[in-house]
Amino acid sequence: MTDRNLTHKELSSMLGVSETTIKSYRRKFPGCIPVASKGKPIRFTPEAGNVCVRIRDMFNLGMSVEEVRIRLAQEFDWIEECVPGEEEPAEKPQEPVVEVPARVELSQDLSASMSNLAKSMVALTQQQTTVLKRLQTIETMLGQLGLAGPVDLKPMEATLGPAWERRFERMQQAMEAIADSVTGLHQQVEKIKSAPAEQIESVLYSGETEHMGQEPVSEPDAEAMSAAEESERLHAAVHAAAVPKADPPRRILTLPLVFQSSRGEYLGVAGKARGRFSANDLKALLAMTFFPPERYNQQWEQDGAGWWMLLTQPESENPREFAIYMEETVTPRGNIVASVLRLAVNGTMEHPVELHNFISEMQGE
Repeated sequence: MTDRNLTHKELSSMLGVSETTIKSYRRKFPGCIPVASKGKPIRFTPEAGNVCVRIRDMFNLGMSVEEVRIRLAQEFDWIEECVPGEEEPAEKPQEPVVEVPARVELSQDLSASMSNLAKSMVALTQQQTTVLKRLQTIETMLGQLGLAGPVDLKPMEATLGPAWERRFERMQQAMEAIADSVTGLHQQVEKIKSAPAEQIESVLYSGETEHMGQEPVSEPDAEAMSAAEESERLHAAVHAAAVPKADPPRRILTLPLVFQSSRGEYLGVAGKARGRFSANDLKALLAMTFFPPERYNQQWEQDGAGWWMLLTQPESENPREFAIYMEETVTPRGNIVASVLRLAVNGTMEHPVELHNFISEMQGE
């Protein structure tokens, strides 16, 4: 790196960050960045440059302060895992031991899942309220026209036109879809609330130890298949015979849905702002966003080690079709996720980042 002492400014220039960032490293990792002299300006030993580079790189990988501290202690002999200056509390006189029932704490991932589930329920309820207000407005208009209560459809069409009948039918279908989604979410919440925490963890994260340390499942050789053959196969999958297909296991539907960037990083398909986002969340978002005739039909199809999620718009004048292939994967940090490995839009292969763009479009971003 260098064989001379360095200032804040020289460290920041070397790392390509601001001096404020270097100072924040010193605050977050006291005792880790060796100081050569405390005059003005403060100067650091050459080893300080190596430590700062490692801190910058590990932060860029998304590691926490605690994780970075542990890694630094493993790489540099003078750094300890505990924070310097912290001393063990003095021993206190032993007090009578009182047995207290053990408190079961939910994991961070499980808490995030329940939070996203609650947000989806709130959004669905708001959508349902909006549709109800529209129906009330229409009923008021019908009352003013003398058509309140049971009426014959023929006089109604003669007065309002046949388009009104289609609008009523679409709004009724939308209400039914929203009601089904809300009912399903309520049932999920009730099951989570009533089940013991240990059982919830085993259901959501079952099979985690089975995948740890295994080699990743090899993907099909995409280069050996021409683009035309791939598109044809995807079209055939989307337009397969309308035979009911079983959904994947619930564990797959609740895993975080991610894709790999060009740098190999695993990123959530809904972005950092929305947090943990699963296939179940995608299904709920589609139900809240699209109503007949733009509503998406959903179908699942197993393919080797993974699953295709097929989305079609059979009633739309300008339909879009999505074929999303995902596999259960263990990230380098040990997290179990559903990784989107392939994506086709209207039969054309696209980078999985397009799924992120589609979700952002639905959210109005």
